[in-house]
Amino acid sequence: MKRKSIVTVVMGVAVLLIVAACGSSNNSNTTTTTTASTATISSAAEIPLAPSFTSAELASLPTQNWITPPGGTMGDRYSALTQINASNASQLKGDWLTALNGSGTLEKYSQEASPVEYDGVIYIATGADDVFAISAATGKILWETKANLPASTATSVCCGWDNRGVAIGDGMVFTSVLNGYIEALSQKTGEVLWKTEVAPVTAGNTVTMAPLYEEGMVFVGPVGAEYGVRGSMAAYSATTGKLIWKQYNIPGPGEPGHSSWPSDNNLWEHGGATTWNTPTFDPKLGLMYYSTANAGEDFEGKERPGDNLYSSSIIARNIKTGKMVWFYQTVHHDIWDFDDPSPTVLMNVEVNGKMEEGIAEPSKTGYVYFLNRATGKPIFPIPETPVPQSAADATSPTQPIPTMPPFSPEKVSPEQQKLLQEAVKASTPAGQKVPTVIAGKLFTPWEPANPNTIESANNVAVGGDNWPPSSFDPTNDYYYVCSQSGSVAINLAVASTKKKVYKAGETFTGSNPAIGFSGFDTPGFLTAYDMKTGKIAWQKSFPKESCYSGATSTAGNVVFSGRNNGEFVAYNATTGEQLWSFQTGAGANAAAAVYEYGGQEHVVELAGGNALAGSPHGDNLWQFSLTGTKGPVAAPTTPTTAITHAGTGKKKEEPKKEEPKKEEPKKEASVPSVSTASVAAGKAIFADNCSTCHGIAGTGGNGGPNLNAMERAHSDAGVIKQLTEPLGAMPSFKEVLSAKEKQEVADFVTMEITHSTK
Repeated sequence: MKRKSIVTVVMGVAVLLIVAACGSSNNSNTTTTTTASTATISSAAEIPLAPSFTSAELASLPTQNWITPPGGTMGDRYSALTQINASNASQLKGDWLTALNGSGTLEKYSQEASPVEYDGVIYIATGADDVFAISAATGKILWETKANLPASTATSVCCGWDNRGVAIGDGMVFTSVLNGYIEALSQKTGEVLWKTEVAPVTAGNTVTMAPLYEEGMVFVGPVGAEYGVRGSMAAYSATTGKLIWKQYNIPGPGEPGHSSWPSDNNLWEHGGATTWNTPTFDPKLGLMYYSTANAGEDFEGKERPGDNLYSSSIIARNIKTGKMVWFYQTVHHDIWDFDDPSPTVLMNVEVNGKMEEGIAEPSKTGYVYFLNRATGKPIFPIPETPVPQSAADATSPTQPIPTMPPFSPEKVSPEQQKLLQEAVKASTPAGQKVPTVIAGKLFTPWEPANPNTIESANNVAVGGDNWPPSSFDPTNDYYYVCSQSGSVAINLAVASTKKKVYKAGETFTGSNPAIGFSGFDTPGFLTAYDMKTGKIAWQKSFPKESCYSGATSTAGNVVFSGRNNGEFVAYNATTGEQLWSFQTGAGANAAAAVYEYGGQEHVVELAGGNALAGSPHGDNLWQFSLTGTKGPVAAPTTPTTAITHAGTGKKKEEPKKEEPKKEEPKKEASVPSVSTASVAAGKAIFADNCSTCHGIAGTGGNGGPNLNAMERAHSDAGVIKQLTEPLGAMPSFKEVLSAKEKQEVADFVTMEITHSTK
């Protein structure tokens, strides 16, 4: 479908006062050279056009403007402004609150975008891929461009519908589109100027990252490792959208690293290693950096022995050619979903008397990998360490484990072990002995020596640092990481013995069912590392709530981070003391932007909730300052369906409810018998469309609930209603599945998962 641009035009006279901003042009702790307007932009016609930014401007520390989602191409999410500081942050109030016309408020969406601001205009994308231009002075929407995503996109989205932000340059706004495209919009009107396919959505590719604009090019890559895609990164002309270069993250025959994949199958063609977040760039070295996702098949490695390069890795490429200069693999032969979805951060730090030009990546393992960005070599030791083995999954004998302390716990807690045990019990077939869950450590393989036990692992899928971005403060050399704890158990007693065959657009996660995830209401953390020593300076713990938003720091000794419950919080960057908290009205699950406008420092936060975190949804864009007058709004109500604990179906605040009522025996005779063919067909449809979130056995997956605990899943009518009018964090399949297919899914769910009486 074509995008529709809605332009708001307001008559008025604007007086532009352009103020020159002086600053150095190297890439080490310098301020931007862009200008800032003090005028009130009241119509689309008055929008100032962004220039062809130089590499020095893009890499400099932001002050007047915030011209990329992380502030600059170093990715540090740090502002050199000091007007808002640790002594007065408690006085912050809202300048305005703008509702983004209900965009991205359904449960399937995640509002994860950091705003971009240039000369008094804010550019923001929602989880529905709608893009807005908004006046920084008033919060007025100047134009809106709707994505009108086709319903067919739902079949290839594993982890919520989202967009992590836009890029600007050359008078255009560049945005990713979930169903496999990148677009350039007119900065004045939002009109689509060009549109280029990145990768086909029919093969399982989607695009969620904020593009990188640099040297007249736009860079972007798809996600979809759970669908057997082959990850890539590509450069497109910013003016025409034409492809300049494309490099795959999984090496093909004859390429370095291909020998890390088996030679007797073609799994390298479906090996994952996709990219979730925007690359960073060092103009001095001419290198761009990004991290990659897990190997495919996820959770199962028996058919892909070897390290499986370049999955779960940090990659450095020449920005002009795309040629790989170095790589560092954080997890060899990943079978735990230990990928690296968080964006890299470039930082210059003095370590042991030597200035290090470093790059940091926080991982789902719960560790930070801190490397020299010219060579890819560790700055603090990361020894290859022997780990537990499983011949069945062809595990690697060693893993690189950093000597920097972890920011999330390595071992499954007793509470999580208990929840995982409940999930395993629910998934074990009747008549079989329920295996005992063992609280495993990091890198514990799934295949235990004792068949009556089940190994569990921590920091998988929903643990460690997921996509939320981190921040680096060069004034104190502190690095801020937002994370959570999480664990999973694989019940091999219900694993399929049938080999999974790749089929384009279908989930490709192996035969091992991921049936127990601990969810997002387990303990979360905001951790500050002193990067001069590699030690933790301070850590904030949130006992019942993940940290799922990221961090932004400032020269005013303040670090901002959002909470799932809607609170947007400021902390003392040096001590971790909470300075201020403001209720935004929806899950504050995005990293903030900071800029100067009209002589005032402003902070902008998108509060709209998150599908996987199960946080309250909305479309609230807030701007804060010391001169603001608007107070907080009412706290959002608890969602009707939240992400579950360990696949047990327990909600965060589960109200008392009656057990699902069974149909009276007298009604059984009037219900037609269900054919084996219908159940089998429904099972196949479920595996293709539902198993990534709910698990292959329907007892819990990547944030999806155990269907045994869902009242709707105990009747055909309830299943069909959930498919067409879903509660909770799942997309609608109303237009995706036919009436016959919906009935087949209902037959499978009620007959083989919830075992309701027909």
